[in-house]
Amino acid sequence: MSYRYFDWLRFILAMTVALKHDDVSFWGFGDAGNFAVQVFFALSGWLIGGILLRTAAGDLPRFYFNRVARIWLPYFVSIAMLFGVSLLKDAPDAEWREVLFYDLTFTHNLFITPRLGEIELPLGGSNNHYWSIGVEEQFYLFAPFALVFLKKYRALAVAALTVASFIWAPLFSAICLGVLAAIGHNAMPDWRREDVFKVLAYSGAFVFTITAIGEQDFYRFSAPFAAVFIVAALSKEGPRDKVGRFLGGASYQLYLNHWLAIFISHEIQQMFGVAEWLSIVNTAILSVIIAGVGYAVIERPIRIRRKALYTTGRGMAATIAAYVTLAIGLIGGLLVY
Repeated sequence: MSYRYFDWLRFILAMTVALKHDDVSFWGFGDAGNFAVQVFFALSGWLIGGILLRTAAGDLPRFYFNRVARIWLPYFVSIAMLFGVSLLKDAPDAEWREVLFYDLTFTHNLFITPRLGEIELPLGGSNNHYWSIGVEEQFYLFAPFALVFLKKYRALAVAALTVASFIWAPLFSAICLGVLAAIGHNAMPDWRREDVFKVLAYSGAFVFTITAIGEQDFYRFSAPFAAVFIVAALSKEGPRDKVGRFLGGASYQLYLNHWLAIFISHEIQQMFGVAEWLSIVNTAILSVIIAGVGYAVIERPIRIRRKALYTTGRGMAATIAAYVTLAIGLIGGLLVY
C-alpha cells in the first residue's frame, strides 16, 4: 500500500529536526524538532501497526529481519561516525563510554534523556536525537504482543496502553495513537475515503497543532493528537513520485546524520566568517547531500536485496539479537543508573 504524501512528510520532518538542531527558531516557545518527532512516531504507529495487523505469529521473524535490516546498519554507522569524530575533540572517559553503551543498546531514552543537563554528551549533545531511535526500537519489540498475539483484544489493549502512555510514558503516546488509527483503518478501510473523515482529519490537525504550538502547558497532550491527525490527513493512497521516493528514502539518513552537516557548516563559518543565514543554508544543503549519499550507499542496496537475503534462520537470529540487545541495555542501565 503506497501513500503518496508520506515520502515528502518524512523529508520535511527530518529537515525540521536538522534545522532546529542548527538553532533555527520556528515559533516562540517549545521545540519544533520534538513536534516533528511526534509526527514521525504517529507515522510509525500507522505504518508499522498496519504491517503487524497483517502479520501472523509465524511471520514475525521476517518482520524483525526487515526492521533490523532497515534500522540497524545505518544507525550503527551513524554512531561510529559520531563517536569517532568525538574522539578527535575529547578524550573518552567513563561517562563517554556509558553514553555509547546506551546508544548501542537502544536505551538512550531510558537512561540518558532523564539526565539531560546532568550528563555530558559527545560533541555537545550531537547524539541527543538518538533517544527517538530507542523509542522506535522498543515499539518494534513490544507491539507484536498486543497486535499479533492478542487479536481479539488488541484494540482494547492498545487503548489501555495509550492511556497509560499519556500518564507514565509520554514518549510513546504518539506511536500508540498511530497504532489506534491503524486499527481503525484496518477495521473500516473504506471510511477513510469519506468526506466526514477528511473534515475530521484536517480539523483535528489544525486545532491540535495550533494548541500544541500555542499553549505550552498542553503540549504533552496536544502534540501526539496533532501528530496522528496530520498523518491521517496525509494518508492519501496513490503512486509515489520519483523525487519524493528518493527524499523519503533518504530521510532516515538525514535524521541520523544531520549533526555532521551542522559540524562541517559551523567549522566553515568559524574559518571564513560566513554569515549565520548562509551557514544555515549550508547546513540544509550538506544535510541533503550526506543523506543522499548514505541512502544510495547503505540503505538502498539493503532494500533491494532484503527479500533475497531473508531466510528463516536469519529472521530468528535477528529476532533474538533485537531482544538480547535491548535486554543488555536494560540490565546494564539498571546496574549503573
